Amino acid sequence: MTLPNLRNFLFVLVAVASICLPARAQEYEKECDEDNPALCSQPLMEGQIAPFSGQLLTTELAITLGQKAAYCETRIKLEVEFVKEKFELDINLEKKLHEIDNEACDEKVELLTERLKDAKIDHWYQHPLFVSTVSVVLTTGLFIAGAYAYNAVAN
Repeated sequence: MTLPNLRNFLFVLVAVASICLPARAQEYEKECDEDNPALCSQPLMEGQIAPFSGQLLTTELAITLGQKAAYCETRIKLEVEFVKEKFELDINLEKKLHEIDNEACDEKVELLTERLKDAKIDHWYQHPLFVSTVSVVLTTGLFIAGAYAYNAVAN
């Protein structure tokens, strides 16, 4: 056997051996709470001295977790009710603000309508017929007065 063939043979032998050998169970370290070292857990893998995979808990940790979970449904109900009431208050506030805005808008429309009515009232001295008549009479009067003044100065 030549050296490259020997190298290839060894490579194939190592590859087949690594595939065929059973995988070793992964070992996990025990994890503990830094503040309370009595609260620890450690994962267990099937095949270790346990019938199935899972978590091994200390008694203190199991009691702590059990107490936390004991009234979980009651806490959730209370929190859901609190959130519903909070959002109802927010919705009612938004509705009230919209009502106030609508009332202010209605009052503004009424005020502008009144101003528009006042602006549409024509006074007699603003009528175009009156203005044109007065303009013609005054212009004629000024022209005649100017002609008398010119005649008076020329004579």
